[in-house]
Amino acid sequence: MMLPGLPQDLVEEILSRVPATNLSRLRYICKRWDALLKDKIFAEKHVRNASKQSRLLMLKDYRVCPMSVVNLHKQVDAPVSIEFKDGFELKDSLSKPDQVDVSEIFHCEGLLLCTTTNDNSLVAWNPCTGQTRWIRHSSLYKRNSKFYLGYGNKDKSCGRSYKILRYWDDGTLGTQVVEFEMYDFSSDSWRVLDDITCNCIPQLNGMSIKGTTYSYGLDKKNHNYTFLLSFDFTTEVFESLCFPLVVGFLSHTTIALSVVREEQLSLLLQRTNESKVDVWVTDEIDTKAVLWSKLFTVDIEDTRRYMISTKVSFLLDKEKKIAVVSEPRCRGEINDFVYIVGEDRDSITIYLEPTRELLRGGFFRFCTPFVFNYVPCL
Repeated sequence: MMLPGLPQDLVEEILSRVPATNLSRLRYICKRWDALLKDKIFAEKHVRNASKQSRLLMLKDYRVCPMSVVNLHKQVDAPVSIEFKDGFELKDSLSKPDQVDVSEIFHCEGLLLCTTTNDNSLVAWNPCTGQTRWIRHSSLYKRNSKFYLGYGNKDKSCGRSYKILRYWDDGTLGTQVVEFEMYDFSSDSWRVLDDITCNCIPQLNGMSIKGTTYSYGLDKKNHNYTFLLSFDFTTEVFESLCFPLVVGFLSHTTIALSVVREEQLSLLLQRTNESKVDVWVTDEIDTKAVLWSKLFTVDIEDTRRYMISTKVSFLLDKEKKIAVVSEPRCRGEINDFVYIVGEDRDSITIYLEPTRELLRGGFFRFCTPFVFNYVPCL
């Protein structure tokens, strides 16, 4: 079934402007529409034409849940609170009908790369369409590997070429042993990256903008010096970029990145033994250079614990100068936390329900809360 009397080109133009959440329901109307919605070139056209419908999501207790901050801007005389809806269902249809427990995610423009608690299995998942791809580890896989999702082939007329970068190091600061592997979605295979050059030790808290991954890295020679580190999935090259000031791994308790409107990076910094938190934002970022400006500074001494941990994630409302910060519990504590901080407002601490600890394969698995903006895509 297609729209009667309309040329195919016009039908595609109309559908490319329909929001992804509505368009995904059309897959089941007819085979031709289903094939169209799976077409890479149409997907690129849809990204350009359709209006964005951003949703606030959080990985919480091994589930990806829609999240809303109630009364964030204090429209009524009531406390700020957080509400969660039921999590999206991720199931391994090839083995068990039960929902899959997710311990980590990496978000890249509507696609989630999930690390599961089942032998650290990987699955690429589009919550909007429900499509999944389970990815086998290579024979070189090691525990505690880090995974980054991005895409090469930035030519919008050809569609995206999704890839996964696997990084592993032996954890020693002196003689660092590292491994890099690349998984290509088109060939469904891993390959070793022998000739890759990286002067930093990549850390977690990676973010993706337009297919390029950004994280922070420790200088291999001076571990108290950190860089903003980018990885281009087209050229498969790392680039070291600057932070807004000299950021030391030992002198800063918290270094966290976030994405603003899918085109800018924001940075949350807190120095060791200081209660002040700085929030910075870039201009429209380039893979070769970046310009930072400080958005605001806030003192969080009145929160439950004025030192934020290293495993935080956050979202930034640039216009309102408000940040929503999620933090995992520390040793001996029960609850995870969310902070609401901003310029010219009191900081707020919200306690979340306790996260389960799961025993899988003789190891305890943990789920660190991760908050992010999700824009549905095909």
